[in-house]
Amino acid sequence: MNLVCDINMNSFRKCPICESNDVKLIIPLNYIQFDDCPIHGNNNLVACVSCGFLFNDTDSKEEDYERYYAQKEYNFTGNCIGSGSIIPEELIRYEIITQLIQSYKPSTSKILDIGCGKGGLLINLKNQGYTNLYALELLPQFVDYLNHNYGINTIQGSFQQISLFSTKFDVIIASNVLEHIFDLNLALQYISQNLGEEGIVYLEVPNAKNYPSFNNYPLFDFSHEHINHFDYHHLTNLAKNNGFDLILKGTTFIKGGFGKGECIYIVIKKGLKQQKIPDFTLSDTVTNVLMSYSANSKDIQELMQNQLPTYIWGFSSYMGLILGMSELQACNIIGIIDKDESKQKHTIMGKKILPLKIFDKISNYSVIIIPTGSYVIEMRKILRDKNIKCPIIQV
Repeated sequence: MNLVCDINMNSFRKCPICESNDVKLIIPLNYIQFDDCPIHGNNNLVACVSCGFLFNDTDSKEEDYERYYAQKEYNFTGNCIGSGSIIPEELIRYEIITQLIQSYKPSTSKILDIGCGKGGLLINLKNQGYTNLYALELLPQFVDYLNHNYGINTIQGSFQQISLFSTKFDVIIASNVLEHIFDLNLALQYISQNLGEEGIVYLEVPNAKNYPSFNNYPLFDFSHEHINHFDYHHLTNLAKNNGFDLILKGTTFIKGGFGKGECIYIVIKKGLKQQKIPDFTLSDTVTNVLMSYSANSKDIQELMQNQLPTYIWGFSSYMGLILGMSELQACNIIGIIDKDESKQKHTIMGKKILPLKIFDKISNYSVIIIPTGSYVIEMRKILRDKNIKCPIIQV
């Protein structure tokens, strides 16, 4: 199944770096989401014709995304990668960032982490003797958690709320945040306004140029939350376009249920605004990744034709995209299952999200759809323990 396009068009959303509306459509992205999700499910993955940056074009607005993140309770109830949790997969990355900051700034420095989640990085810095720690986070549960449990001065908000702290910062961190941000130039301007003259900024994002190297699941990297896709060139372009000079660049890794992903980071300081340099190689790389998409289409087509009772187990952004981009949504979906109680408060396509105890009632004439990835081992073990023998399809 080849869904890749090559069509020039005008975008709803301006290019987040050069602000052009002239784009090339790479692929339409259709996400099935919670029925009450504030952001729209229909996006287009596009490449800017002027500078080559890759981003999701959507008619949702910045306030829609902020409302979405402020309601994303399951980030707090779970320990997912990228949510600031203190889990082994993340501790190595926190330590790399902490050591980097230690090489530039003393323990008395004022440090702000934007989009800190559960605050794992700040907690690691606190354990290393840093005391002037601040955080911005949209999810209110995280805000209360850090204020009450760790005494970290945390305010609910995003980049535009930095000034509420009424201080200039020595270090500002946005780790795995910019890929979520609607207006990148405005975000960098807020950082510049609240950074001390000798301050540094740490920016880290997933490396879109390495999407094919670390994942075997082409659609995984195109979460409806990741609306900007960076490589070193475009991340540096963004910084230079907003008056920052590059000090250092490097890589870190995130290891989660869908494999190992490379992140890139830059450390920057205030400087002079520089002209953007176009680069169009990233869109070619990503197009090649997407051309390999199949989502087990033969199995799904057969399932659609025979209309066997079907359950989807494990609802995530990835599964929502598979559901929206394949014939799976035309199958006889009886229910969607997820162990997270906060997800069970929502509906998808009018269907309630069911707890795991529903497995006690599932017939062996049903079919269970599960996501591909390392979670599969645990999922299959649960099914074996419950003596469930119906067919399982990985997508």
